[in-house]
Amino acid sequence: MWILSYITRLSYEDVAMKTRSYKEVVDFVISQILMASSNVRSVSLITPRGTLRQFRMREDVNLLLNTKEMADLVRSVDLAVSSFYNFLPKLGLLRHLYLDFDDLHALVFPLPDRNTLFVGLEKMEQDIPNMTRYIIRLLQQNELTYDYG
Repeated sequence: MWILSYITRLSYEDVAMKTRSYKEVVDFVISQILMASSNVRSVSLITPRGTLRQFRMREDVNLLLNTKEMADLVRSVDLAVSSFYNFLPKLGLLRHLYLDFDDLHALVFPLPDRNTLFVGLEKMEQDIPNMTRYIIRLLQQNELTYDYG
């Protein structure tokens, strides 16, 4: 009897997960990334046109950039990521970029819908490879990556 209950619950969870809206999935992923490490400063979703669709920041940190500077950074990141689509036929898909500034680490993940996920990390974060793997796995589990199959 418990097996039937377990299977029913799994089936319901699978259906519920598949019917979540794009916004719900992105909200979930962003909140999971923010909770993953105390060194995650902020997470942004950038549209293909270079505008900020979503931005979430830890409550205990201050902005490093004013709004105009943040807009310039968003456009620069979008331009950098979109320029790599030209190399797709010969090099394959860009999985992520790692940017190392004096005061910030940043991880950039192009998404299949041409949106870009930008994760700002404290300079203290020492385990960038594990954080990168965690985010890639989270994106894959929520079907926000290309099929690298």
